[in-house]
Formats: sequence, C-alpha cells, structure tokens
Amino acid sequence: IVVNVEFFNPSEEDLLMSASVSCGYSYIDDRTSIKMGDCAKGTLVQHVKAGQRITEDIALYFVSGRSYSYSIPVINELTIQ
Repeated sequence: IVVNVEFFNPSEEDLLMSASVSCGYSYIDDRTSIKMGDCAKGTLVQHVKAGQRITEDIALYFVSGRSYSYSIPVINELTIQ
C-alpha cells in the first residue's frame, strides 16, 4: 500500500523530521492456505523549511499471499531535530 505522509513545520527554524509508519495486515499464505498476520514498516526523513509543509508517499510492502485485510496505517514514531 502507499501511505501519504505530510510533514508540517510551523516553527521559524528549518527542521529535519522523520516518521516511522506501520500497517498491520492479515493474508492467506499461497503455499499453505493458512491465514497469517504481519506488519509492514517504513521510515521517511525530510528536511522541512520554516513555515513549510512537505507531502511524501511511502510504499509499505506486504508479503506474497492473497485475500489481504489491513488496518489503518499509523505513525509509530515522529522525531524532530
């Protein structure tokens, strides 16, 4: 899946911002036909100028299978430097 992440810097200083994103999902394994669960994760890092916002996409990849069901992606960690 592709998750659209928006970084917004309301301060008067340029910032380095990063967001760790994850999405839990379940699927049917192609080899065993057993329902499995996993979590796809990714991290974005952006330099955001003062008073600006940047929108960036991150692709989260699922393992090979079928009949996917997934939860709403979440930001696990946001760091600002």
